[in-house]
Amino acid sequence: MDRTEDEAADEHSYEGMEVVLCLGNRYMGDDGVGPEISRRLRELDLGQRVVVKDSVSIDLGTMWRFRSAKRLLVVDAVRTGESPGTVSRHVLVPGEGSVSPLPSLHGLDLVSALDLVSAGGALLEAVVVGVEPKDCEAGEGLSLEVEAAIPGAIDAVLTELRGADARKHQGGPEPPKAN
Repeated sequence: MDRTEDEAADEHSYEGMEVVLCLGNRYMGDDGVGPEISRRLRELDLGQRVVVKDSVSIDLGTMWRFRSAKRLLVVDAVRTGESPGTVSRHVLVPGEGSVSPLPSLHGLDLVSALDLVSAGGALLEAVVVGVEPKDCEAGEGLSLEVEAAIPGAIDAVLTELRGADARKHQGGPEPPKAN
């Protein structure tokens, strides 16, 4: 596969990094929770090994760019059937089918994308922090329930980032897999 210098530089910039990928469309109601969380995360000092990125959707090209990352945290509006504003955590393990296809509001099944990227030699760990949407109709603004859930979702992301760092330095156990 031929790559441009920008693509090669972009891939290299994620090597060993923890990537927080916030998905969503701010013009589709609660689907805009990802971009809003991204905006707030960028205001925090997350350290040099953490990068926050936005995308309206996820595709194989997006996942492929992050294949050299240490870990991928995806933040998205995720329908689980819980009450609007519920924050959920899902661990995606490449090749194990540990999670049924995650009911994301975006076109690509994250488990399949992770499997495809991992088939190329990388074994990317991914955790999804989801926020249950109430209304994803066209229009700007989040529902009150989703807006109120943002601090909890940010805490979940920060816990994931601290947890990975603490396990690395203290040799502690991995957190339980939740779905």
